[in-house]
Amino acid sequence: MEKSYQEILKILDFLNISSEGLVFRGSREFLHDGRTPCDSEAARDLIKRLMRALKMIHYMWLPLELLLMLLQQ
Repeated sequence: MEKSYQEILKILDFLNISSEGLVFRGSREFLHDGRTPCDSEAARDLIKRLMRALKMIHYMWLPLELLLMLLQQ
């Protein structure tokens, strides 16, 4: 995975694109038992993006829920 990471950095550098906030290192090892996660920059970024998306879905759902409550009255 490190080689892939380094190649992505080379390509972005060639294209004059900053890798900051765009490319993250993945795990340096395989899952030991298929259940226990391995910490990595990429995994933390994915979790952060998921949490942001879930929060956005929650905020989008709230007005719809209020509208449905008003329509039921």
